[in-house]
Amino acid sequence: MTVELNPWASLKTALGGDPNKHYFGGPCPTERQRLLAENLGPLPGPLRQMLSVFDGAELSIDAIPLFTLLGTKEGARYPGFDVSIETYTKRWRESSTEKGTWVIGFTNYGGRFIVGADNTIREWGSAESKWLGGSMSGSHLVKRIVAKCA
Repeated sequence: MTVELNPWASLKTALGGDPNKHYFGGPCPTERQRLLAENLGPLPGPLRQMLSVFDGAELSIDAIPLFTLLGTKEGARYPGFDVSIETYTKRWRESSTEKGTWVIGFTNYGGRFIVGADNTIREWGSAESKWLGGSMSGSHLVKRIVAKCA
């Protein structure tokens, strides 16, 4: 029997060793996850997995943030700046026809990582106003981030 590891734990293991280069929040408490689901709907698998490992992350190249993986408002790295799953997901749902989707992160070049109810992740290009590439798993996104930021 093969047990698939949480890809987000693999990300934290691969990149979490240098706190001066990358930031990872602590795990998101179960109660906070429950409240998030109560307010915005059922959490898709990749989001639940991510929050079980960290409540937000900022991954950089040469001290420039490249990927931001969103956390909850309560787990915010910078209190007062509303960069959270709640805010980005609400804005996305207001401007999209895909109401059951969740924004879990973004890039410094305008990409938004969106998780659907089918547990796949897609990247929306804000500048292009279209989907970039196809659907990917959490494992695929993690591999992509590690390849860019390691």
